[in-house]
Amino acid sequence: MGRVKLKVRSYAQVLEEAMELLQWEPEEIDRLAKPDPEKVAKGDEARLVLRSWLVKRLVDEYLDYGFQGVVVYGRQGSGKSTYTFKVAFSIYRALGYKVAYEDIVKRYTFFMVMELIRLLRRASWRNRYPALVWDDAGVEGSSYLYHINKTAAKAVSDIIKTIRTRTGAILMSTPSPSDLLRPLRMYEIIGVHVVKIDKQYSEAHGYTFHLTPKGEIIVAKKFEDEFVRRIPNYEEYANIRDRYVDYSLEELEKALSSRDVEEYMEYIKLAVTAAKRKELVPEAKAILRAVMAKLGIPLEPEDVEVELIDNTAGNTG
Repeated sequence: MGRVKLKVRSYAQVLEEAMELLQWEPEEIDRLAKPDPEKVAKGDEARLVLRSWLVKRLVDEYLDYGFQGVVVYGRQGSGKSTYTFKVAFSIYRALGYKVAYEDIVKRYTFFMVMELIRLLRRASWRNRYPALVWDDAGVEGSSYLYHINKTAAKAVSDIIKTIRTRTGAILMSTPSPSDLLRPLRMYEIIGVHVVKIDKQYSEAHGYTFHLTPKGEIIVAKKFEDEFVRRIPNYEEYANIRDRYVDYSLEELEKALSSRDVEEYMEYIKLAVTAAKRKELVPEAKAILRAVMAKLGIPLEPEDVEVELIDNTAGNTG
């Protein structure tokens, strides 16, 4: 099996540029923005609030100084991100915080672990976040991270184990729960399967998991939430996500520069799947095409199935 050598920038440089692009503005949690009447109409705002078993459960956990992890999973485009945003928005509103829907996306949602660390540093045990959203946790919180960077994987695990002192809940979206690191798949987690109903609506089916002293896992269905699959100010969310995808692809290049190709096939598949998202910018597609070309894989970014091409085949010395 041949190795791939790519000239890439340092991790620190890529991370610094990613943070600059995100235009991060450190603000304390008690300085929450008031709804902007120009952006959030009263009627629309009311429809964004979910009166759900899940919202009540997470509000109760926060008030009791507890913590609850929630994994929201489903097929691409099913409405996972929309649902997590609506749940988080409903939690803040139920607790009396005057937040606009867009605040959830801009201030309490993160894509990368470094963003989570920044958020947690701005909170304290006396001033916790009611909830945080980890959008696309299946990438930086991926179980494949263990094979790519064991130190980073351990850091993510340690953060999750102690996160309750800074937030009451973390809502993670991912195509499949099995993609996540084991600490992110806690036995006491709430699982939410999101499925499309039609062109406008989706449905969220919620389950609890309980580990008995005998080692058995008891699964109980707790709720069904029907919701409109729409994100207000979607363009702003898409722009933030584009920058995150660019960063992820740069990290893929970095990983491939010093590792055996075969070790990263699952990670590559993840990137190809990400390329199917409508909001992926042309520049990011070009990066992915370049990486795949280096691997000798004759596929377009829109393809999901990836075959490993042995680029040493036919070489005699």
